[in-house]
Amino acid sequence: MKECSICSSSASLNGAIHWLIAPPCGPAYSPRPESLLAFDLATEKFQVYKTPVLPKNINWLMSLVVLGGYLCFIVTSFLKYNDVWLMKEYGVESSWTRIYKIKQGAVPWNFHYCKPLIFSRNGKKVKLKEGHEGGANLKRGKRIEIQNLPSDFSTAVCIGSLLLLDDGDNVAEEER
Repeated sequence: MKECSICSSSASLNGAIHWLIAPPCGPAYSPRPESLLAFDLATEKFQVYKTPVLPKNINWLMSLVVLGGYLCFIVTSFLKYNDVWLMKEYGVESSWTRIYKIKQGAVPWNFHYCKPLIFSRNGKKVKLKEGHEGGANLKRGKRIEIQNLPSDFSTAVCIGSLLLLDDGDNVAEEER
């Protein structure tokens, strides 16, 4: 694998850890993510996938999360819009699908970055992490307040695991 710059925090899905990567660049500018790097924990092998093609010469902030069991590529064009893309079929580059775009002015609040956290059961509403916690109706751009939350808190996604985190190897002798 060639040298690259990691441009995002990791996202874990399908037994692999994923990062946005870009070719290395000089210190004068930051790298532009062009690919997704996956490290399969079972096979200990790397795989590279292309991200959706974005217009050039625009200032972007990009991140990678898991949303509804899919890899989710978030693109923020500062003060213009937020795009959210899902890889509908894992490992298939052509399956990247833009699921929504929030344009500045289309919602009744200002935003710089809206991270999707979860979809409603019918898929028509998305819970966003923005300046304060709320939700948005994807069709109408309506803010939905969530009652009884503290005024200031942060969110974290937890992925359950059956893996034990102790010092033993927990492998029976006959399995060795």
